[in-house]
Amino acid sequence: MGIEPTTSKVEAAEEVAKSWFQVFQDVKVNLAKVHSRQKQQADRRCSSAPSYSIGSQSCKLSKKWIGPYEVLEVLPNTLKLKL
Repeated sequence: MGIEPTTSKVEAAEEVAKSWFQVFQDVKVNLAKVHSRQKQQADRRCSSAPSYSIGSQSCKLSKKWIGPYEVLEVLPNTLKLKL
């Protein structure tokens, strides 16, 4: 899979193909390292979502932001609020 060096009767063409293949392999390795490093940096700053329960009031939903709203139902990705 990927770029395969071809065979040629011209030695210079073979050398160029080999060098490009090596560059391609190096780029793949370095991209994997960078991807891993970026994931570590992003995960370091992530915090877990607050847990809500039915009937509770959240500070984020306080009077400063028009609320507080009562939590009626906790859904997988959202909350159902009493408006």
